[in-house]
Amino acid sequence: MEELLRDYGSTGTAWIWLVLAILIAAGGVALSIAISKGKFDLPRVKIDRLRYGSWALVFIGVLIALFTLADGEVTFSQNNRALDQWTSEDGYYVENYGEIEERDGETIQVKEGSQDTTTELKADHILTGCDRDVYAEITNGDVWICVTE
Repeated sequence: MEELLRDYGSTGTAWIWLVLAILIAAGGVALSIAISKGKFDLPRVKIDRLRYGSWALVFIGVLIALFTLADGEVTFSQNNRALDQWTSEDGYYVENYGEIEERDGETIQVKEGSQDTTTELKADHILTGCDRDVYAEITNGDVWICVTE
């Protein structure tokens, strides 16, 4: 359960790739604007190649961003499925899981499903090292939480 909950609490988005994609796309847009304002004194053929290259940079940047975000969503979905399918040797399984609304030491408040009501739970196992505060409630009554601190 420990490793599954840590995976679930991690965003799965490679932020460095996302930042790099934005920088590449922004560089392509800046180059295209510079070309349209006549900042380069080059022959027409080279200007056209540079213009196509600038739009290729924009396209590549957007493509990298889309694939990075899609990969993060796939990872999140896989982590959800892993928690749904987890069972212990004793036959226990995960009853509820999700993000923690509020936390006061070992006591947490969570939203149950799509309802607006919050439930208060006492944590039995506290893990650290997640990107967001998450919990998993096992059918034997154990409550696992993973926190950012």
